[in-house]
Amino acid sequence: MTSPRLVRSLVALALGAGLVAGATLSYAEPNPDPKSQRELKEAIGEASAEEAAAIAAVREVQARRAELEAAAAALDRQIADASAREAAAQAEVDRVQAEVDGVQREIDRIQADIDASKEDFEESAATMYRNAGTGDSSLAVLAFAQDPTDGISARRYLTDVSRQAEREIDKYGALQDDLDDAQDQLEQQLDAAARAREAVAAERAEVERLRAEAEPARAAAEAEEVREAQMLAGISARRDEFEAQYAALQAEQQALGRGVSRGSGSGQLSWPCDGDVSSGFGYRVHPISGTRRMHTGLDLGCANGAPIHAAGSGTVTEAGVRGGYGNAVVIDHGDGLATLYAHQSRITVSVGQQVSEGEVIGYVGSTGQSTGPHLHWEVWVNGTPVDPMGYA
Repeated sequence: MTSPRLVRSLVALALGAGLVAGATLSYAEPNPDPKSQRELKEAIGEASAEEAAAIAAVREVQARRAELEAAAAALDRQIADASAREAAAQAEVDRVQAEVDGVQREIDRIQADIDASKEDFEESAATMYRNAGTGDSSLAVLAFAQDPTDGISARRYLTDVSRQAEREIDKYGALQDDLDDAQDQLEQQLDAAARAREAVAAERAEVERLRAEAEPARAAAEAEEVREAQMLAGISARRDEFEAQYAALQAEQQALGRGVSRGSGSGQLSWPCDGDVSSGFGYRVHPISGTRRMHTGLDLGCANGAPIHAAGSGTVTEAGVRGGYGNAVVIDHGDGLATLYAHQSRITVSVGQQVSEGEVIGYVGSTGQSTGPHLHWEVWVNGTPVDPMGYA
């Protein structure tokens, strides 16, 4: 037979290790040690507080990471925009360069035509010089051969072909001047486009630098979130194990029945009605809301209409409807100790009334948030609900 001392030792070992054994503790004692339950409840409360703090930490890290992710995304968009503008600037450089190259090719072609015309003109002048007689005309032709663009006297001796060649040279010269101007303008545009491309490239490089600087902080926040989530999972698992152990102790207690459960506590209070424990003190899934909540008292499976007795002498401080408790009575027993009796079908006492231990204060019912007739009994110490099993 396992002694209460051994049970306490097992619970203390589980608390010290931060884990509770997965198997339910079973023993033949008719009186599960209330101290073990209190220790587990304290552990559950501490784990719940740690869990709440861990959840807050995870949310804080998630918020910080979200800010960093948003900043990184904004920088990525700036990089993409700068890259697009850099590509557009490069395309403009390439376009202007292509125009410059085209103008240069046209200049080269015109220059070739001018050179060819000049050669033809000089050949014509040389022919005229060889075939001409002596005198002023020979000197004029010789002067023209040396400089075909000068000499009024030379033009007098040119044939119609030579005049046509001169007109072609003038036309090509004017066209070349226009092309030179166009090339100068295009080269200015090319310089401007190249400067714009360099400016965008510098902007992109700066944004990429900022993005690289932001990355370690973002990665660190992501890693911190993972660590916090793992810590939260560990805390939640430990709390669940504490609650499972506590539920096992409660189930053991409830299986033993009313007769063996009474008198397991200090004996300061008496059993308020003739019924067994149907739901113990501690965390449970609420039968109506379906959410996990703290059950702050005992549910006693007393028959509908059964009398409810004061668990101890004292003064009635509440007698009436109390929210989800339905019809309820609260008795102040002095020294910070009070009891509550809920879901009554009828109340037989009034506020300020002095009652004695065992006196009928009402009858079992199912008022308020209740799934059926029973008595919900709470014990308060300085206003805080405690497990009634430690006092009855």
